[in-house]
Amino acid sequence: MFIAHHLKTPSSKVKCFLLLAVVILSCSMVIPPVTLSAEYDWRNTMPDLVLKQYLAAPEPQTGEAGWSEAYRVFILDSLYLSSGQRYTTKSDYYSRPIEFALHDIDSNGVPELIIFNGSPDMAGGTNYVYALSASSVAYVGDAGFRESYLYFLDDARYPGVLCSDGNMGYYRTYYYYLKDGVIKEEFVSSEEYTDDFETFTETRHTSDVVLYNASKAKREELQFFSISEIRAMTWDGFVSKAGFTGGINTKPEAPLIVSPTRSSVFIDGTEVAFEAYNIGGNNFFKLRDLAFALNGTIMQFDVGYDAATRAITMTSFTPYTSLGGEMALGDGSPKAATLNSAINISKDGAPVQITAYLIEGNNFMKLRDVMKLIDVSVWYDNATRNINIDTSLPYTD
Repeated sequence: MFIAHHLKTPSSKVKCFLLLAVVILSCSMVIPPVTLSAEYDWRNTMPDLVLKQYLAAPEPQTGEAGWSEAYRVFILDSLYLSSGQRYTTKSDYYSRPIEFALHDIDSNGVPELIIFNGSPDMAGGTNYVYALSASSVAYVGDAGFRESYLYFLDDARYPGVLCSDGNMGYYRTYYYYLKDGVIKEEFVSSEEYTDDFETFTETRHTSDVVLYNASKAKREELQFFSISEIRAMTWDGFVSKAGFTGGINTKPEAPLIVSPTRSSVFIDGTEVAFEAYNIGGNNFFKLRDLAFALNGTIMQFDVGYDAATRAITMTSFTPYTSLGGEMALGDGSPKAATLNSAINISKDGAPVQITAYLIEGNNFMKLRDVMKLIDVSVWYDNATRNINIDTSLPYTD
């Protein structure tokens, strides 16, 4: 009876105790607000379903998951639609759907993501380029124009993409590359046809003759895939089809500051001037410079590029085919060098290992690695401080 009475009419102490318990319980059940990083704060424009998928998904990281996971989330969760660029999802007989491609535009081992914007007409087509920045996918510029497809060159010195298009008898070609985190455009050439389309006049607009010659040589079309095609082949299939193998530990190494090689270089007794750099006590040269310098000797070799396997190729005992620009000398100043662990090289059809560094967009390869591959003697003369290459002798460690 006493207990029942106090439950019906609780005292002031009991009231205080109950009130305190309610406050404590309420505080413990407060749910912290969901926060989004600045790069992904698209709540005002993102469809509700996509927003819910994003909030439920872990943010992509460049470490364990790598670029592959970051791009997978960006594409398959439709986050690209809210990235600030204009996309056309309308589809009819005359339109080209939104399509996706991977290509390593800056040749640092981590591919960029290229998305065609889904043009309903020829004039509105373009390709948006995204790169991995920290843990987010960031827009870095456009590549191409109208509804034209992109091409990559058969020359490892130019890892960017070409776009060629025109109408009414006038055609133009542009080269797109990534520099300082932004896509840059270079006008390479133009062609103007006569009224009867029988003849045309070609004009070179770029000052880079090597780029111009490369643009006229063999080129391969960059493969694009629609969202339905990617889902059908699975994400790993899409990455593999693009020529990559996933994103684990693909972040580029921090650049080194390297100095030019001070030693003179002699080939079969004749001094030859090279642009070369000393990195960690070893000398690094451009592969094409070495092939050019050894051309005509018994150990000559050719250098090419296999677009199907994305490999630099070496062919033994074959005259070197010059592209122009070989043996150009540097300015003698220190440069930033980044280890290119993703370089892909084959010799006589078989893959080989070689140490290479990227310096101002060019691959510089360890001299001893190259000489070992072609079995040519190389040694350092401590007395004269000269580097000697003798094509009549085999390589020795």
